[in-house]
Amino acid sequence: MNDLDFKYEDKDHINFVSKDVLKIHNKTFNDINDYKKYFNKYSNIIFINCEFDLCNIDTSICTENYKLKFDKCTLKGEFRHILCKEIIFEDCEISNYVFNNYAEEKIVIEKLLFFNCNIDRLDFEGVVLKGHLIKNNKNRQFKIMDTLKLKNCILEKDLLIDREGFIIKKLDLSHSLFKDKAELKFISCIIENASFYNTKFKDLVSFYESTFYYTDFKRANFENIVIFSKCKFNEDIDFKYVKFLGKAIFKDAIFKKILNLRNTIFGEDSDFLDVSSSEKQKKDIKVANRETARIIKNLFDKSGNIIEANKFYKLEMDKRLEDINKSKISDKIIFYFHKYSSNHSQSWVLTLFWMIILTFIVMSFKNNIYIIKIVSIAIFILGFCCTFLCFRSSKEQLLDYCIFLLVCLIVFVNSILMEDYMLQKFTETFYLFIKNDEINLLTLFYKLLMAYLSYQFVVSIRQNTRRK
Repeated sequence: MNDLDFKYEDKDHINFVSKDVLKIHNKTFNDINDYKKYFNKYSNIIFINCEFDLCNIDTSICTENYKLKFDKCTLKGEFRHILCKEIIFEDCEISNYVFNNYAEEKIVIEKLLFFNCNIDRLDFEGVVLKGHLIKNNKNRQFKIMDTLKLKNCILEKDLLIDREGFIIKKLDLSHSLFKDKAELKFISCIIENASFYNTKFKDLVSFYESTFYYTDFKRANFENIVIFSKCKFNEDIDFKYVKFLGKAIFKDAIFKKILNLRNTIFGEDSDFLDVSSSEKQKKDIKVANRETARIIKNLFDKSGNIIEANKFYKLEMDKRLEDINKSKISDKIIFYFHKYSSNHSQSWVLTLFWMIILTFIVMSFKNNIYIIKIVSIAIFILGFCCTFLCFRSSKEQLLDYCIFLLVCLIVFVNSILMEDYMLQKFTETFYLFIKNDEINLLTLFYKLLMAYLSYQFVVSIRQNTRRK
């Protein structure tokens, strides 16, 4: 073939490399279909610095054995995938690349690669991708992708986006299958709206340090390791009917709103170490129900991390409050007494405070010391108010400081009111707890409460003992 086969105005844009290879450079195509009869005569066509402006491409413009390469090209408007053996886009600007197959049988795409391309919208449905789809060079800066849709597709190679701060406005991988050796890695990305509905992953999945907003994981199936370490979930997240058959790693993840694992299946030990609801300081996450807290607690129990398990045991008890409010009054009394006496066996400081103040109250009544009666009852009321307000405002760390100040106040009162005498009476009163003297109503009340508080104190201070 020679240059007479092309239009006169195209002569300066065409290089005939060989009988099978054609290079076209610095050309603007408004309707590429006009060149169909020319392209069909070459098996390898390379476009360099070309622009395709609103080209509604006939997908049969080339035969299936052809190879196409687009180098530093700009594709404006919708650009439909061309069915051929191989297509490579390198350093291209792409507005909207589309190929939707709604038939039951999927269409196989042997090789389609976007290398160092800035893509606004990538839309595929009903295809089998045999090769790598996206490869990026870290030296090139990308801005944002409006849509990445691979719906009802089969991927046989890795899909990787490793670009810190890269934004994907809409990610749709629903009903797709990532086969063995097809890893999914979105590293340090920001994903505003994502759907993994009924998506199956047979190999590694990593969202390390990525940020999610609205996300649908319903019915997703992770058969290998899945990594959510240092991820940030800015909206409610519900792993409804999700199967984590491999290990799920949520280490240092941040759940700013509510986490729901009620209908989630975990096949192996998973890691929720140091999950938090805040970036600035470690705060307990918000769980949707008792089952979520119980699942995480049991995962820590299985790994032998009883200290972390205790944190989620407390969350489980806090969520039980919602059920308790619907229960009979006796259940409410027991629950609230357990919470305000020891924070569900978590705060030894709070338990020790009640032991001290209870002993002071009993001492004042037993020895009829009027001033100690007034002071002890006043500090008891003040301690209860501090406990109530701190629990109500979810500022439990502040409670320890309040208790410390109240204990200092007790010591100060003791120091100005005959210190040796008070210490002797306090010791004698505390001894009532263990000696077998004649029991009256006051002594019985004291022994029962001290027995309960002593047990809670031991459980609270020994965080590495299992709950029975």
